[in-house]
Amino acid sequence: MAASATIARKAANYKPDLVGFHCKTAQANACSRISSAIKQAYPFAMHVIGGPHITLCYEEYLKDNPDFGYGFIGEADVNFSEFCRRVEAGKPVEDIPGIAYRKDGKIVGTERELILGLDELPQPDFDLIENFSWKDFRYPLLTSRGCPYKCNFCSVPLISSKRFRQRSPADCIAELTRVKNEKGITSFEILDDNLTLNMKRAKEFCHALIESKLNLSWYCHNGIRADRLDQELADLMAEAGCTSIAFGIESGDQDVFRRVVKGEELQHIVDAINMTKKARMKTVGYFIIGLPGDNLKAVRTTIAFQRTLSLDHYVYGIFIPYPGTTGRDDVLKEGRILRDIKETNHFSDRPQISIEYPYFTRDEIEEAYCLASAGELAELMEGWGLRESAGKILYVETDPANYSYRRFIRLLNGRVDVLIGRTDDGSFEQDKKEGLVGDVHHFERSANRFAAAGSMLPSFRALAGNKYEVALWPIQWVRDPTLGMMILAAFVLVARAKHVVLYNFVSSRFIEFSWRNRAVFAELLAKELMGELATGNIVVRLGRLGRRIARFWLNAAKLVLGEIIGRALYGFVCLFLFARKTSPAPSSGSSR
Repeated sequence: MAASATIARKAANYKPDLVGFHCKTAQANACSRISSAIKQAYPFAMHVIGGPHITLCYEEYLKDNPDFGYGFIGEADVNFSEFCRRVEAGKPVEDIPGIAYRKDGKIVGTERELILGLDELPQPDFDLIENFSWKDFRYPLLTSRGCPYKCNFCSVPLISSKRFRQRSPADCIAELTRVKNEKGITSFEILDDNLTLNMKRAKEFCHALIESKLNLSWYCHNGIRADRLDQELADLMAEAGCTSIAFGIESGDQDVFRRVVKGEELQHIVDAINMTKKARMKTVGYFIIGLPGDNLKAVRTTIAFQRTLSLDHYVYGIFIPYPGTTGRDDVLKEGRILRDIKETNHFSDRPQISIEYPYFTRDEIEEAYCLASAGELAELMEGWGLRESAGKILYVETDPANYSYRRFIRLLNGRVDVLIGRTDDGSFEQDKKEGLVGDVHHFERSANRFAAAGSMLPSFRALAGNKYEVALWPIQWVRDPTLGMMILAAFVLVARAKHVVLYNFVSSRFIEFSWRNRAVFAELLAKELMGELATGNIVVRLGRLGRRIARFWLNAAKLVLGEIIGRALYGFVCLFLFARKTSPAPSSGSSR
């Protein structure tokens, strides 16, 4: 509500004639609240709304939200501009294609028109956004629209149409050239739903990008189809600067995967990921829990399949039954919808589960989500013999709080205490009230890591008496090989937790800090310190490093010194752990 009031005040100060909203399904209720707040603060403007949710549900939404005068169905690049011109001129708008409005007490919509000539559309102007900063901005590039496939969970064919439309490679390169010359961008991301559907065009785009010598890094994290990639295309993407590709995998269980109706086979996934790795790009996998036919056993099969792929990163989301999809129809036949999908999302530290089935209950879906989000941690716990309960756990959060521990707190099944900087937003205290965590300990947060480290040491001593079974420590802190290793060593020696696990929620990694894992830890540490250079793409990347080369060699000098100190500390800690694990157990006659 506070955010709505803030937006309403800004709108009232601006005194607009028209207020427009872009609305996705998860944002639909929020749009309603913001619109109502603006109407109260400034009732004189016309409110209109468009976006995916309106395209799918314009009749229902406009009926429930009378503050909105018009809705825009599908692509509004052309008709919204025409709408504004007519409103300004006082002309009727009801014959404009692709709009919804009220007529005789009913909601009616005009036939939408697809935009076929994408090259003719104006390029986006981000300078129109108030206080927009181009610093470190990864420029979003859309090169095509539409999807001809029938995936049961996806509403893209209903929103962007089944007809695939594409921009010419020349037009895409012209856009990138303009923003690099004018704004100095160094990277971009592809927003397409089907960049490689036309593989010939995708290769032409890569060739054009290479020939342009823009030297931009980029990635495809909206995902590409695994069956629309060959080794030639993968190699060209890497040569053109692509660093990472995401694939929509959805499920590793054959029966569930078949019901998705992707038109792919699981072997296509395996082959595409191998080709991407061969081209020395990173791989990302997207999975969905709760699809029709899914169950706890199938999710465990998916997790096992995911691990065989050795992805650089993976994300599990919870299925949302979007209107108009066959997945929604299946949910209504086989299960039920539990909550308003306009108040939910795919990813959350507090799972918002909107569906369940007789064969996959809400509680089982939540359990599966927690298990999938921390699969490596589950393996570690099994190796420690902690299948039922992890006992006392300490979660250390040294960077701005992300509360990701909520994703595996159910899996830990023990008392979780938290060590956090004093400037957190209070959510940990709220978690304490709700019984999600036990004690919340603080240290003084500081922009200077040495100062922050000094404030953490007394906390370690205070925690030593709690005898934690497991302590979770952020891998991000060991990016500084000297200070980071010193603090980690102090933590291990002073806090004296039985198992110290280094976590990284960004790459979904959990690694026990112990002698037997030294090789795995060293590899992970190298990636944390070196970033892209650790992926094996050094030769390809050198031509694009440019201004980063000086910084690289400066960091290299720092690493030499840090390596000496860090290795010494690491060896000392490992010897300490080894001594603890091999010390003789107390005799049966020992007093307690």
